[in-house]
Amino acid sequence: MLGYQQFQPFNPYQDQLARMQMQPQSVTRVSGIDSARQLRLPPNSSMFALDYDDQHVYAVFTDGAGVVTAKPYLLKACDEPQAAGSYVTAEQFEQWKGEIDERISKLQQAGPDGD
Repeated sequence: MLGYQQFQPFNPYQDQLARMQMQPQSVTRVSGIDSARQLRLPPNSSMFALDYDDQHVYAVFTDGAGVVTAKPYLLKACDEPQAAGSYVTAEQFEQWKGEIDERISKLQQAGPDGD
C-alpha cells in the first residue's frame, strides 16, 4: 500500500515571506510617503518607517490581501528629559531673591517691635 501524501498548493511567495519574518528589526528609512507605500510587507503586518529629511514617521501596514497603507506622523525632536523635581531658571531665582531682599529690608527698617 502506498503512503498517503497530503496535497499542499505551491505558493511562490512562501520563501520570501519566511525570510521577511526572520529579518531582525531595524530602522527602515524612506524618502517620502510614496517610498513608504512601496515597502513590501507580509499580509496583516505593520512597521514604522522613518523619513529624517522630511521629519515624518510612517505607520505602514498591510491588510489580509497584502495591500499597503502608509499613515504619516510628524517627527519632532524633544529636549532631553530632566530629573524629577522643581527647578527654577536663573532669572526666576534672581526675581525671587529680589522680593525676599525687599521684604527683609522692610522688616529691618521696622525694627524689633514691627513699627
